[in-house]
Amino acid sequence: MDIHCALCGEPWDTGSIRDDMTTLERHRFYAGNGCPSCGFGTICPTCRGTGRYVAYPAYHPCPTCRGSCYVILRRRVFADGTTDPANGRWAYGYNESYRTVPEPDPDQIIRRYPDTYIGGYANHQGPYLVQQMQVRCWEPACRESAPRCPICNGDGTFHAPEEAIKERRSDQFWWDCLESADA
Repeated sequence: MDIHCALCGEPWDTGSIRDDMTTLERHRFYAGNGCPSCGFGTICPTCRGTGRYVAYPAYHPCPTCRGSCYVILRRRVFADGTTDPANGRWAYGYNESYRTVPEPDPDQIIRRYPDTYIGGYANHQGPYLVQQMQVRCWEPACRESAPRCPICNGDGTFHAPEEAIKERRSDQFWWDCLESADA
């Protein structure tokens, strides 16, 4: 059974809610505050916060993002706050396509993900965290060739449809009525 996001309407299977969301995300989702797809009401789910819309990403010419107009950057940070010399810089890709990049500009960051604890040892310095963030693709060809998102008008922010807002308010009203009846 699918449960739809109260803000963007994205359908979520109950297994995905249980397995793919953190506990905090689940609580926020069930409270009607959005879902990870809309960044809990902060990013446009159509363009994923990039402001650009590519209908067929496989045919997009950008070698960095491969048509998504965003890149997921990762780095390792040890428990004492120091970074791994080999893997402590922001990077994207896997194996042969692994590339490091300088610290991204704050205006390029779409969202930061919660730190992931890795219990293993990297270079025998102890357990480490993996930090991740989603940034807009920096390639000029990518930014110029992809059209603006028709939903957010290219700003990448969340714009709730009016009927979703009315429905959410109505739901909130009925929940408030039910809660007050219990008192």
